[in-house]
Amino acid sequence: MESIVAIDTSAIIWDNNDFNNGKHHYYNLVNGIKDLFGEVQNSNIKVLLRNELQHEMIQGFPFNEWPKDLHDVCNAFYSFISRATKKIISYQVNAIQDLTSQPEQVKDYFSEYVQNEVKYLLTEMHSRANDISYISFEYLWGDNANLTTNNNGERKEHNTIIADRNNGLKEYINSITPIFKHNSKHDCTLYNSKEEWLRLETHERENFPSRLSCFCDKNNAKPQALLDICYPELIN
Repeated sequence: MESIVAIDTSAIIWDNNDFNNGKHHYYNLVNGIKDLFGEVQNSNIKVLLRNELQHEMIQGFPFNEWPKDLHDVCNAFYSFISRATKKIISYQVNAIQDLTSQPEQVKDYFSEYVQNEVKYLLTEMHSRANDISYISFEYLWGDNANLTTNNNGERKEHNTIIADRNNGLKEYINSITPIFKHNSKHDCTLYNSKEEWLRLETHERENFPSRLSCFCDKNNAKPQALLDICYPELIN
């Protein structure tokens, strides 16, 4: 199934003062970001993101602050933003004026332009009939519960995935990834072979169960591996 997520803007556009006072936290964060975009690229996840906010993320991400050995992390981010157009879902410029979020997602250090973009994102999440999951990271999210939005008492809770906490991202990916299962018609009895099928009368062949070696071996690893390869290509 297709899953739509929104990404915590503060994971990409950082508070410079906080960054300069605790760069070690951001080294962990940036690796989580790399893993996130890699997983999104190879899964059936789509990201709620306007072109304008994409542009602000590209402009706001501190590429030049990182040593050369972490440039691949920066490149992974830029590659996703610039190439994964089929993964991105846009939305209209619309902000519910009284909409609030808990914890607050419209950060004081954001520019006014970015603050407005985040308001548009939160409005879209609050207004959509289908649920949008929200992805953040442990350092940014702390001990907060799920993200909630509130419009004059109309409260909506959004499933929040802490990507780098207890394999949170992997568990979420697994929960939306198709798992291979054999059809109930598959059988592995001694005589379920092509030779036996050829011995049957034509009218008997219709109900003859198929035989799969992976089923006989009770091993789903091979068909699951094929599904893992083919499914992302199908949805992309």
